[in-house]
This record gives sequence, C-alpha cells and structure tokens, in this order.
Amino acid sequence: MNDDMKRNDSRGISARRGTGSTRYAIKVVGLAAALLAGGCDRSEQNQAAPPPSIVEVTAVVQKDVPIRQEWVGTLDGMVNAQILAQVTGYLIKQNYQEGQPVRKGQLLYEIDPRPFQAALDQARAHLARQQAVLKTAQLDLDRI
Repeated sequence: MNDDMKRNDSRGISARRGTGSTRYAIKVVGLAAALLAGGCDRSEQNQAAPPPSIVEVTAVVQKDVPIRQEWVGTLDGMVNAQILAQVTGYLIKQNYQEGQPVRKGQLLYEIDPRPFQAALDQARAHLARQQAVLKTAQLDLDRI
C-alpha cells in the first residue's frame, strides 16, 4: 500500500483516509432507510375509524345569574385591642362572640371566683387575728 493511503496513528493502528467516516455514514443511511421502510406498513390505514364520541347537547336559556364570590382569608378589625389579664384564674364564661363589637368597660369574661373568695376570707381572718393581738396588747399596756 501507498504511504499516502496508509498512516499509523499514536496507538499503532493503521487506517485509510476517509474509510472510517465513510463507513459510519453508510451505516447511518442504512439504519435510517430501514426505519423508514418499517414505518410504511399500509395495514393500519385500512382499519376502520373509531365510532364518534357521544356529546350532550342542551338548549340555551337566557336568565339572570346571581353574582357570588367566596374568598378564603383572615379579617382584621379597624381597631384591634390586646386583652391582657390582670389576674390569673380559670375562665368560666365568655360574654361576647368572635367578631362582635365591644365597648369600653363591657364584661368580656367571667373568672372562677372561688380562689379569690378563699384568699379574701384568709385575709379577713388574718386581720381579725391581728386586731385581737392588738386589743390584747392594749389591755396589757393599760394594766401596767
């Protein structure tokens, strides 16, 4: 073979000029032709078309339609007041409904009065005891 027709690449494999790319092009064209020829089957065109779909039809009626829209959201009042508890206790009643306007001084909640009544009774008993101690001390002072 001629030196122009044959050359060695870096791996020591001999190749001819244009032979590899020509073979590749022939393979690609052959594959494309095989795919196109396989898609030319005429048996599918001879099959019957599917039956038409069933469509419901109704008469047109002109009438008023109410306009109504529903929205999901959170409403915020013009004046929002924070309610801070001045005492602790158990709530036994809520005297207003959510969203209802309230006025200054209006009773909003009722708190269980029993713990406060017990504390008041205990304070009154302590006062009575201290008044008794005071009276005893004054009587002792008067005797001296």
